[in-house]
Amino acid sequence: MNTLRMHTFVNEMVRKGIIHHPERPKTDLRDFLGMEVSLDQDEISEIADNFNELRSDVISYLDEVTPWTWRTFSAGSYYDGTKVSRPNEMDCQLIPRLDDSITPIYEGCEPSHCRLEVNYHRKDPIHMLCDEGFINMDKFRGYFFDKMDQFQSSRRIIKKDLTYPESPSYRVIYKTRRELPNIEIDFVAAIHVDEWPVYPFANNLQKKLSTDLPSEIDPKEIMAEGFVTVMKHCKADVPGTKHYNGR
Repeated sequence: MNTLRMHTFVNEMVRKGIIHHPERPKTDLRDFLGMEVSLDQDEISEIADNFNELRSDVISYLDEVTPWTWRTFSAGSYYDGTKVSRPNEMDCQLIPRLDDSITPIYEGCEPSHCRLEVNYHRKDPIHMLCDEGFINMDKFRGYFFDKMDQFQSSRRIIKKDLTYPESPSYRVIYKTRRELPNIEIDFVAAIHVDEWPVYPFANNLQKKLSTDLPSEIDPKEIMAEGFVTVMKHCKADVPGTKHYNGR
């Protein structure tokens, strides 16, 4: 929608009383952020108890039934300290600790995608999920989903959400024990890569985010930690690589 059409559309909504110009825009915005967006301490405490317990159970189960130990990285409305009417959405990346390092290969892949080559892959159980030394995203995703299916089937408090069957995330609905709305959680298996991409395969984070990051955060420290990839196909059909790509 171009600017003129948008202007006309908004004016018509104002005329019909669907929306209105606030008399105190700054005050109304502050009240909206405080009441509808920011989480209060009671909400944070209640949601955290339920989610942290489930996350701990998932990690313990994966540690037991897979060759690796796992760590997590969590995000979403709760971790952002925000909500949309209610704090019920979380993302949790599950990352196996691999014995051998991973080398990202960017040639032949779309921007923001790469192939993951496993160094000495036959010495690590990850080789069962590889083709020609590269992690096969379909095998990795299928392996992870099978384990999560086994975990989910033995616990009545969570239900698998099949809304997006092709998604790399394993979505569950957590049935809370208290008088709270159910929680939507996306569990996503991811692979950590030690090296930050170099130009021209990725922009220099230090330059790109220098104006966005708080002064106390050093972009170089972020880059030194590397990045994580999610098992996702490239949109382009690149011959010989489509099953290997992560994002």
